[in-house]
Amino acid sequence: MIESKLKFRVEVVCEIDGVEIIDLKIARLLYYIDKYGSILSASRRLGIPYSRAWEYISRIERFLKVRIIDRKRGGRGGGGACLTDFGKELLNRYIKVYRDVTKRDIDFEDLEITIPDIVYMGSNDPIVEYVFGILRDRYSITTHIEWLGSGLGLASLSLGEADICGIHLLDPETGRYNIPYIEKYWLEDKVILVRGYLRDIGFVCRRSLTYDEVIEGILRGELKLACRQRGTGSRTLLKYVLARECRRRGLDFNEVKSRIRGLDTEYRTHIDVVRAIVRGEADVGVAIRWAAEQYKLHYIHITWENFDFVIRLESINKDSIKKFIDVLKSREFLDIVDRFEGYKVTSDVGTLIKPV
Repeated sequence: MIESKLKFRVEVVCEIDGVEIIDLKIARLLYYIDKYGSILSASRRLGIPYSRAWEYISRIERFLKVRIIDRKRGGRGGGGACLTDFGKELLNRYIKVYRDVTKRDIDFEDLEITIPDIVYMGSNDPIVEYVFGILRDRYSITTHIEWLGSGLGLASLSLGEADICGIHLLDPETGRYNIPYIEKYWLEDKVILVRGYLRDIGFVCRRSLTYDEVIEGILRGELKLACRQRGTGSRTLLKYVLARECRRRGLDFNEVKSRIRGLDTEYRTHIDVVRAIVRGEADVGVAIRWAAEQYKLHYIHITWENFDFVIRLESINKDSIKKFIDVLKSREFLDIVDRFEGYKVTSDVGTLIKPV
């Protein structure tokens, strides 16, 4: 009876130096990226997060030291990404080996991909969720949200994968937020910045510490960090602050980094950082004040940061995007922000700014 229920399965995995590079799921991902010209469409077809698709691609390219995805600007309908010649060769080799081993072809069943009215990729923020909730309930506007962080959100915007990217990136050279990064991502003629709001961001920890005690504890390796993922505004701010404090103490940040514990951690959201501290996985992290308040943790202010929205020019005239901007300018939005601890709105909220 038991033997009749037993099933055996053969898996085909491509490895390099003992590290798994491609399995059946990733092979399907590469196939759909090339077919649809979009990482977003491919990830939606497979039911995996867009950020996870990026991780798979980055992992392959990191170990092979060669590009497998050609990141072309264009976007949905125009083709934002496709396989390089090497990527196609790699996929074809996997398909051939899979067929030779299993004696069958890979099932690339085609399904219609539905793209939401608004695709948001960028920094994590609770007010963004609240605004999209209004658009859904009031106007039946569908949204797709990916908390990728500011940097990867801008990269996705350049591919045409997203309509809106929420960012809060401090430029260490100028001390300005957000606009300098539009130029760094070669998006000056592709996007427009919509002024958002201010967020109180700082250090979060379980016990009462001063700012200097937190800095000394981190630099000495006595306090373990919980960090956001690479490319996020929070991680950028953390490195800026630590480098600045090293200079004030006559230290070389690059030498001190080896003593700092937790710099290699990556958490997707501010709440994830806070929960890691609550669980004891870390002692301190950089997060918005609102997240610290949710878990009654000790909070040390660093700065008020600009949280703005970068919108593709190709999307700016969509009715759904116009309604998004209208909500930002509404009295209702001001009332919403007032209810969130550590947030405030300036008089230019909702203003469209053309980067120069």
